[in-house]
Amino acid sequence: MAGFQPIYVQDMVKLIINVGHLSPTTTGEELDAVGPRPIPALELFRTLRDQTNPYCFVVPSYLPTWMIGNMTKPLDWYTGDVLLDTEDLNLMYDGLTVADDPEDTGIQGRKCVLDWMEEMGSELGKEYVHSVNRYYYPRE
Repeated sequence: MAGFQPIYVQDMVKLIINVGHLSPTTTGEELDAVGPRPIPALELFRTLRDQTNPYCFVVPSYLPTWMIGNMTKPLDWYTGDVLLDTEDLNLMYDGLTVADDPEDTGIQGRKCVLDWMEEMGSELGKEYVHSVNRYYYPRE
């Protein structure tokens, strides 16, 4: 499995604002919306575990993405949410969530999500955010 480069939300906001200020006659340049370095999924999940609940287990898996997605369906049904999307897993497995140019100086100036997790520490995981309600049925 290829690593992926999750982007810190404030860096994503800066990127969107900068793109919005570009001339409408741009050359079609593509910008990577990624963090500063590739992170193996296992490292990301272990860091998240360490910051939220040291009593849960993170197990490396070499199962196909469709099987992992199907294994999480009971949790989806229980929460009424989508906790893990097979298409997102496929993007990670296919290496499409990493920078085209890892030496890009714009990427190197961004904050690593792992650093943010360590800064937030005990604040993480205290409230469940229901993604379906948040994105498809927002409160007025």
